[in-house]
Amino acid sequence: EEALNYAQSADDLKLEGQVLGSMGLMYRRAAQAQPARSAFARALELARRGSDYPTLSSTLNNLAALEHDQARFDEAEQLFLEALELCLGQNEKLSAAIAQLNLGTINLERGRTESARSFYQKALSIYDQTEDLYFRTTTVTLLGLVDLDAGLTKQGKRNLDQAYATASRSGDSAVQTMSECWHGVGHWLEGEDEAAYLRLRNAAGLMKRQKNPKSLAFVYGYYGAILAQRGRASEAREKFRLGRYLMQQSNNRNHLDALKVLVGVAAAALAREAHEAGDTAAYERHRNMATQRFDFAFQRTPNSEAFPNGLIHPAARSADVRLGLCLLKRALSELPDRPGAQLVRFASLERPVDALEIPPNDPVD
Repeated sequence: EEALNYAQSADDLKLEGQVLGSMGLMYRRAAQAQPARSAFARALELARRGSDYPTLSSTLNNLAALEHDQARFDEAEQLFLEALELCLGQNEKLSAAIAQLNLGTINLERGRTESARSFYQKALSIYDQTEDLYFRTTTVTLLGLVDLDAGLTKQGKRNLDQAYATASRSGDSAVQTMSECWHGVGHWLEGEDEAAYLRLRNAAGLMKRQKNPKSLAFVYGYYGAILAQRGRASEAREKFRLGRYLMQQSNNRNHLDALKVLVGVAAAALAREAHEAGDTAAYERHRNMATQRFDFAFQRTPNSEAFPNGLIHPAARSADVRLGLCLLKRALSELPDRPGAQLVRFASLERPVDALEIPPNDPVD
């Protein structure tokens, strides 16, 4: 605020816009959406008036991220597109690549796999001309995730293998962890459970080397689910607790929702064990939990302060959730009474044709 007062007293519009952009970031991190939106809007106004293109570009991206936080996906996408157009107009290729990554991710979340692939490939074509291994390998990893979401698991694993090898040479443990986790999921989707376990175990081990493990907390969800499938329920619960703790710190709703679905995968595994042990009560309890988690993925969150327009169901806004649902659908279909046998695999926003309409109640905890 002292910096803002100084900029205003000096009538320095460029500095005032930069300070307001920084204040918007602080408000966003403090989950104060309205003050953040006001600060970003004023920063945009000043940047446009003074033709301050760097501040304008960064503020467009930051405001888009804020809109994304509140599930205003259309508004976020338009702001990212405006940032991209600005960067291309100024021939700022690296800034354009960041905007393309953001657009790829928002399209991936919404199940538009071909649009996501196109934006990621455009970003990669820029990073291939630089020595920036981090963004290059991150983009290849995201392309692998697009492939998995589209059901192209073999192609996805090739991309993820490439990303992991490059990240290993550069010592980038974050990209190593990401690519290893998704590669494990790719094996799991193809029924290669032992290879999946080894990859996911390695990814969980790499988490110990992360400076910011919150952003990769989904790794513990997938590892916990496959531990439960291997009959290691207590270890699975520990991983789920750790993943949930990290996700709550990061406030990443998509990762939290994916964790709930993956707990359903674990519950289905426990139901199978209970059936083999002849424990009818435990079987019913765990099977019901697993089917509730499947239903949860199609529940809309009602309006709230955090999400003024409500929040569309998790399967429509998270590749993590959709991949988890593929695993949960398979686990349910393998139970004795096959509660998931009629559910179809999907990799886009098209929901299973025979799924019942779920009323907009609060999600299953």
